[in-house]
Amino acid sequence: MGAFQGWVGEVDRRGTTFAGEIQEARAVGAARVLVRGDWGNTGHGSGLEIASNFCRIFTVRSGQIKRVEYFQACAEALKAVGLEE
Repeated sequence: MGAFQGWVGEVDRRGTTFAGEIQEARAVGAARVLVRGDWGNTGHGSGLEIASNFCRIFTVRSGQIKRVEYFQACAEALKAVGLEE
């Protein structure tokens, strides 16, 4: 299991709710899709709510996702695809 998958699993085990919502999905060239969204979680024991945004770039070949790049800052994702804000 990768580090990111482990982290997601740990967040899920500790939270009572986990929700994400896509705000934008945009084709970038013929083989990439930039996805921006929001996600959040409520701590199981503490009741503490956390919220953040996310940006991902999906590379698609032959109709299948071949690569996913994760970015903490959407500005970095935009720069990676040549679309700086």
